Amino acid sequence: MENRDRQKFAIDAYIAIEEYIARLYKVYADKYPEHREFWSALSEEEIGHAQLLRIFFKKVEEGLALFNERRFRVDAMKTLWDYISGLIADAKEQKMRPAAAFYMALDLENSLLEKDMYRVFEVDSIELKKVLQALHTSTGEHRDRIREKWLQVKSRDSAH
Repeated sequence: MENRDRQKFAIDAYIAIEEYIARLYKVYADKYPEHREFWSALSEEEIGHAQLLRIFFKKVEEGLALFNERRFRVDAMKTLWDYISGLIADAKEQKMRPAAAFYMALDLENSLLEKDMYRVFEVDSIELKKVLQALHTSTGEHRDRIREKWLQVKSRDSAH
């Protein structure tokens, strides 16, 4: 695969991952009506991430950011995709307690932060650096909000 093809693949993959996470949170919103507002808000924010990425990637295609092919691993993206896909399937098929959904989402958001997904792009533009930082910050805020809810729900479940 040529660098340009890998770059296009990476761009599409990152957008798809954000949209897939939004889909997972939508499933959780439908499955857990008592937490619908929380999951729906996160789902909408993930869609916002995908929109931000579309804007960012237009700049990449214009040459305002560099795609570092050595940092992009197709196998890692496939693993992440399969993981999210499995979470969606589990959420639809199984009767899991709300605390389990919060825990799985917490694990997912932690994973995204630890892998620092967007480091495959090198940017000089302050504007583009701000976009990447906003995505990173928002993911951290998601993790923190999910952790807080998970701790609340988990303690409530263990009290009953």
